[in-house]
Amino acid sequence: MISKYFDFKSKDDMIIYEKIFYTGCQFSEAAFSSNDPNKERVIQVLQELMVKLAKVVDEIRTFDLNKRACEKKLTIEVQKGVTAIPTLELGKNIENFLTQSIGVLDIFATQFLKIMFGYSYRDWNIKEIIKHLKDQKQLCNEAIKAIEDLLNNAWNDWLNDLNYDRNLCHEANFGLSQMCLINNQPFMKLKRRNGKEIIDIMGFLQVHWNKLFWLVENMIRLSFWTLKPHLKAIFLSEFVSPFDNPR
Repeated sequence: MISKYFDFKSKDDMIIYEKIFYTGCQFSEAAFSSNDPNKERVIQVLQELMVKLAKVVDEIRTFDLNKRACEKKLTIEVQKGVTAIPTLELGKNIENFLTQSIGVLDIFATQFLKIMFGYSYRDWNIKEIIKHLKDQKQLCNEAIKAIEDLLNNAWNDWLNDLNYDRNLCHEANFGLSQMCLINNQPFMKLKRRNGKEIIDIMGFLQVHWNKLFWLVENMIRLSFWTLKPHLKAIFLSEFVSPFDNPR
């Protein structure tokens, strides 16, 4: 499964492996004893997260390829008198991107947080995550406060919009226009139910991807700190990239 999504030729694949899987494995080595079954369980979940994140990036790449194909087709069709062409495949790419992104968070909550802290809610839910952590009296309060701040800031900044947009896709209220030419340039827009429109769609996808990745990376670090506060310096430090040390 990993080889399907990881050829390590793209920068994104290398960063996902390095920041999520490799670094997470180092944290597991530090946090768990060699005979602790949670050590291998965490590593398995980190692998799932790595593959799922790669799928999110793959949807961005697919959207870009399909967008270029649509633009090429539009230039041909315009010469035949056609003024606009459908963008159904591009709409599916956007919906898949949003669905895969939420899927990353659900895996993190229902598998990673379950192993680390016994989190048992059915999916990613910020209020439930914070409540569950605060109920575990043996955990580090300083680290929990850092997680609470991180999650609340993410929700207010972008995560609420991501979740809202994903739900709108399922309700058919998140529409992508046809592609047409305006001033001899290909043009399309996303329209949300609240009336807001997105013209820079690649920018929209890339910004959400960057913030999703940043959230997952930091949640991994803060989760290990919460569990093992005496190792805070390790979990908040940077590991040397495995790509800088070829074997």
